[in-house]
Order: sequence, then structure tokens, then C-alpha cells
Amino acid sequence: MLFTFFCAFLEFLTAFSAASFVLWAVLLAYLGLAACLLFSSKLREYGPLIWTLSSGIIFTTLSCEWLYAIHEEYGYLALRNICFQILSLILLLTYVKDESDLLLYAWTTVAGSAGANLINFLRLRKYFTWRFSWQQHLLPILVLFANSLVNLLYVSADVAQLGVMTSDYCVGLYSVTFGVYVAGQFGAQGHLNPAVTIGFAAFGFFPWSQVMPYLLGQFLGAFVGAALVVLHYYPHFKATKADEGNSVGIFATGPAINNPVFNFLSETIATSVFLFTLLNLGNFTQGLKPLIVGFLIMVVGQALGSTTGFALNPARDFSPRLAYAILPVPNKGGANWAYAWVPVLGTIAGGLLASGLQGIVKVEK
Repeated sequence: MLFTFFCAFLEFLTAFSAASFVLWAVLLAYLGLAACLLFSSKLREYGPLIWTLSSGIIFTTLSCEWLYAIHEEYGYLALRNICFQILSLILLLTYVKDESDLLLYAWTTVAGSAGANLINFLRLRKYFTWRFSWQQHLLPILVLFANSLVNLLYVSADVAQLGVMTSDYCVGLYSVTFGVYVAGQFGAQGHLNPAVTIGFAAFGFFPWSQVMPYLLGQFLGAFVGAALVVLHYYPHFKATKADEGNSVGIFATGPAINNPVFNFLSETIATSVFLFTLLNLGNFTQGLKPLIVGFLIMVVGQALGSTTGFALNPARDFSPRLAYAILPVPNKGGANWAYAWVPVLGTIAGGLLASGLQGIVKVEK
């Protein structure tokens, strides 16, 4: 994400085509790039490649592509691009032979764009002299390239996330956070979890009249989600045997050490910690609170989840387990129904415990 944001920032900086700003913009861009390479070991592995591709910063600064777009010279831009793309393709076919020529491939790519940008630079006199009043043009430039910055961040968001979300905890953070946001947008209270709904209702924090609709939505939603996973990965299930990882563990939790009593206690403790904090957030569908909920689940999982896989949510465990058991998943193993009561009853017990404790605390206040 850091590198994606940096690339967008470079585009913003190099947008200032006035001569008085170009050198400073390029200098700051390269200083920022050097800082990224210095503090990121992953980026340093690709240092020569990144420096090669970053040479485009200078050529992009010189090209003033936005000027030709403003004057709608699309015919010229298309012809120029075609010519230099053909040149780049010729260089590519001539010099790039195998995977070891990755750096040469980068240079051929830069050569194509650099040539096109230099042609733009040479044609600038068609529109203005080298006297440039930056005060007059600053606002339009800022608007134009702020739009480019937002667009770059938007289209690159999914790629950036792939580099950040490398664990179950991070994926859970993302999915729970935006699940709560979506629920709040439709007027619901963000209860994705029957343990939350039942615990809140048992001690007066949520009306009993709404409990059943919420529970149906939670369990059915989890089942449909699991069914979509089966459909999406059907060829992979078909190619994977049970002893190769095709197990209920893809859909539901299981204990690190099978001891039902202590597994039940683990689920109860983890869920009660989660819910007690949740109860003190107020309306957790507003503002940044869904993000806090996501971080809360991640922290509880890292601290207390290694013993059982921390279901925290009976619907999240029971419905996917049921889907794995009854849907035609190829090569599947058993659903481990002997353990299924633990993540259901343990989480509900944790919800009741946290809600009861909250009720006691509120009475004492």
C-alpha cells in the first residue's frame, strides 16, 4: 500500500509543468523513492528494476500529456502512441529472450514511453512560450492531477490489498469491518453474530422481537457464503483429496488439542472479551467503529484464538460446516460434528457472560 500511495504521490508532484517547479518536483519524487527502497526490504530486491521504470518520472514531467488532452489532439496522441508502441515491440522481440531479461524488458518499456513523451516536449511551443505564470494555472493543474491521484488509488486498491492481507487475521479484519459497514448502511445494527444478538437481547440491550429475523439472516447468510465458496473453488476441491487439505477446516473451526471442556472455555472466554468491548463501543456501525471492531477481532484472535481457531460466531462455524456436509463438495472429508457444539454453545455462553457483566457494571454506575 505504501508503494501504491507513493506512485500516486509521484504523479501528483510531477504534474507541475512550470519550469520553476519541475526540478523540485522531480527531486522530491526521487528522494521519496529512495526512502521507500531504504525502508522496504521487499522493494530493495527489485531496486534496479524500480530505478529503471522510475526514469519515466522525468519523461512524464517533460511530456505535458494533459495539455494535449485539453486541446483534444487525440489523433496525434493515438498516432504517436502506435508508432512508439511498435518501436517498443520491436525492441522487445529483439532483445528480450527469457525470464532473465526482465531488466531489458523494463528498458524497452521505458524507451517506448520516453520517446512519446519527448515528442510531446518538442511540440510544446505550439501552444505557449516558455514564460509561464504558475499562479494562473495552479488550480486547474491541481484539479486535473488530483483526479488522476484518486483514480490511481482507486484502481490499484485491490492490488495493494493483496500485498497487505497475507494472513487470516488481516482478511478477517477487512471482511468484518466492511460487513458491519454494509449492515449499517441498510439500517441494521451490524449484528453479524448470533452470540451478539442473543447476548444483547438477554440483558435488555436489544429487543427480543428482532432476534429471530436477525438469527435467520445470520445463519442463512453464512450458509450462502459457504455455498458460493464451494461453487467458486469447485475445480480445486475436485483436484484435492481429503488427506491433501480438502477438509472441513476450510469452512469451520477445529481445536489445536481436542479437549471439549477446555475448548468450550476457550470459546467462551474469547467471545466474552470481544462482546464486552463491543458493548462499550455504543453504535458500532458509525464512523470508524466498524474498523475498530475488525481490529478487535484480529487482536482477540491473535491473543486467544490459537487453541480453537476462535469461532466467536456460531453462525460463522455452524452454517459453513453444514454446507460442507450436505453440498456435493468433491473428495471431501468428514464434517467433525462431534466438535460442532463447542463453537456454537461456547460463543453463545461468552455472549451471555459479557452482556451480564455489562448489565452489572451499568447498574453499579
